[in-house]
Amino acid sequence: LREALATAHVSLAGSPAVVRAAARLGSPLAEPRSGAQWLPPLAELARARAWRVAVVSDRPHVSERAAGVLRDTYGLLAVGVAAPDVPATGRGPWVERLIERLALTRPDLVWVALETPAQELFCLRAAALLPSAVWVGVGPALESLLESLKEGRSGASRWRAGWAPLRWLRQRWAFLRVLASASPLPAR
Repeated sequence: LREALATAHVSLAGSPAVVRAAARLGSPLAEPRSGAQWLPPLAELARARAWRVAVVSDRPHVSERAAGVLRDTYGLLAVGVAAPDVPATGRGPWVERLIERLALTRPDLVWVALETPAQELFCLRAAALLPSAVWVGVGPALESLLESLKEGRSGASRWRAGWAPLRWLRQRWAFLRVLASASPLPAR
């Protein structure tokens, strides 16, 4: 997990647990946001660049629903791939076959919604085997976004308006670099 976090080009996080942990480490986050708030801007970018998108999830029907939302809401060429049996190590023969299936779709962007650490380790392995795609671990943010769109609580324009400023991104990156380091957590 440390390797996956340390080698990621960008790591964003945003759950209540992360906000509490950052405060405990003495680096409180000025603007806590849910991870779902950065997904719509990423979908907008994918649309602007005409990227092919694949969505991978271990939850039943989530990948298919998310791909449908990306097609309907953003006009993206998107496909959902169910991945119910990804091991916590993110490796194995089944994972290799899954990555081969994903390669057939020739994705430019892959959203991965798995449990930690399987998500991060799967992305690390998949990026090594399919380096032409951008791999994004979205975790539960994907389901959160789907639920909010389904309930009509907010549309894409409202999500865009809530896009995090650069300072927020830098804080999360610094926090995750602390988590990835070998140093122990400071005593409270």
